[in-house]
Amino acid sequence: MTFYLARRLLFALFLVFAVSSSAMILARLAPGDYVTEALGPGARAEAVAEARARYGLDRPVLAQYADWLSHAIRFDFGRSMANDRPVGELIPERAANTALLAGAALLFATVVGLPLGVVSGSRPSGALSAAIRTFSVVFLSLPPLLTSLFLSFSPRGRDGCRSAVCDRPTRRAGRRWISCVT
Repeated sequence: MTFYLARRLLFALFLVFAVSSSAMILARLAPGDYVTEALGPGARAEAVAEARARYGLDRPVLAQYADWLSHAIRFDFGRSMANDRPVGELIPERAANTALLAGAALLFATVVGLPLGVVSGSRPSGALSAAIRTFSVVFLSLPPLLTSLFLSFSPRGRDGCRSAVCDRPTRRAGRRWISCVT
């Protein structure tokens, strides 16, 4: 059992390394960078150079990655470029939204899926059972992005897809019903 856990831990560390390396490489291969996007195309060259130096984007990629990795090992993920706050402060805020979304999705799946499964299992050769199975297969086969786009254009969908960050916790679940379903 110890060997199994050690092997899984090593694989998890390798996976974190592979994903972070891929994200860094893909971000560098993309045209432009955060600074040019944030400051706009008409920004002065001095302002762009100053912002790149502030965020360390003027350094070589390997130096940037080594610096990020050495800080990440200590759970110091730096400052958010978009919010200009420490990422460590942003994670709990975003984790609350993620937990709320996961709970709502679990509740939805239980409240809708359990009765439909009972109906489908109690009369396996009925028309309602066939309709439930067809609906399930179709929506499980569609990619979540396509399903959410489809639901966004439903009459109630336009209300639910406004903002990624909600101002009041009581309104979060109401605005996220499409995310809960997909």
